[in-house]
Parts: sequence; structure tokens; C-alpha cells
Amino acid sequence: MFDADSVRQNRMTKSATNAEVESVIKDWLRTASDRSGGRRQREAANRPSVAALDDDSDDEAAGTVAVD
Repeated sequence: MFDADSVRQNRMTKSATNAEVESVIKDWLRTASDRSGGRRQREAANRPSVAALDDDSDDEAAGTVAVD
């Protein structure tokens, strides 16, 4: 799952067990959904607003939709 030799090259993690390293990696990946920030805002900006969808249906129900 991970390269233990790469982890052992760091002097701070030289004595860490495989289980400890794996636990830290799992925690990091579990909480990595929005590391750089703004993901939820970007998704919301790309979704059509509920108000815009409601406005179209209200016009149609009221009979005020322009017909070409």
C-alpha cells in the first residue's frame, strides 16, 4: 500500500512502525476530500439555483410564458 523505504528516509519517521505509518496515511486520505479548499463552493456555483428552476415553472403555471 505504501513505500516503507521512502517513509524511513525521513529522520522523524525512521522509527515509526508500519502500522503507525499506515494509520496516518489512512487518516490523511480520509480527510483529503477538500485539501485545497473551495471544492464545495465550486460545485455549488456550477449547479443551477433552485430559485431559477422555480421561476420557470411559476411562469408556465401562470400562463405567462412567451410563445414564439
